Amino acid sequence: MGHGSFGVVFRGKLDVAVKIFREAVEKKSIETEITNLLRVQHENIIRLYGVSKETDAYYLVMECAQNGTLHDCLHTKKIPFSESDRQNLMLQCAKGMEYLHNLKPVILHRDLKPKNILLTNDYTMLKICDFGIAREKGTSMTVGIGTAKYCAPEVHQTSSYTEKSDVFGFGMVLWEVMSGRVPTGLMSKMPDLDKVIHCNSPDTMKILIQQSCDEDPNMRPPMKTLALLLSFDHVSQAKLIKPNSMDFKK
Repeated sequence: MGHGSFGVVFRGKLDVAVKIFREAVEKKSIETEITNLLRVQHENIIRLYGVSKETDAYYLVMECAQNGTLHDCLHTKKIPFSESDRQNLMLQCAKGMEYLHNLKPVILHRDLKPKNILLTNDYTMLKICDFGIAREKGTSMTVGIGTAKYCAPEVHQTSSYTEKSDVFGFGMVLWEVMSGRVPTGLMSKMPDLDKVIHCNSPDTMKILIQQSCDEDPNMRPPMKTLALLLSFDHVSQAKLIKPNSMDFKK
């Protein structure tokens, strides 16, 4: 079916996905993904049903997302998502990320991108996946991990990862979904907001993307705020929260 950061994914006979980690893969990454997935239970995060270990491999039995990655749906299959479809998918993504950031301790995904987002139920349900490099906030982390185009500037500068680093990645995904384009260049940067055309309220959506992708982490809204704003039928109906609001500091 595909592959993640460290494992290959096959479809099982009982409509499950089986992710296989070979012995050559870093053991810590395997155990990290298992530990993280065992902690989470949310409709917008891929479920882990069980784990089997053999001499040379781990087998993770997981929820099957039949429609593949968001990246493939946008750029290979070119599914004709409506404006409301796109906003609803990103609302689900925001809710999944908000859940991770509300856990105690917080789980930082650190590699949010369309290739790590799956779709199911005829392209209407979104599932965040691939937790191989996710970490609990406050634990030791290797700097520079993630996909360069979606990484926050502070990550490239070897600073510590925070929830706001995930918010930057979310902003890049939001831009990609609303523009239908793939980010260009080798490093992350503020995307071209003029390409935001696949939404009911492009001007307001541009502000959400601009705030999420701000170079200053303190100026980025938390996932809770983004989920709230995306929950409106038309984003223009939402009252945008200014960066000096207390909600930006959470």
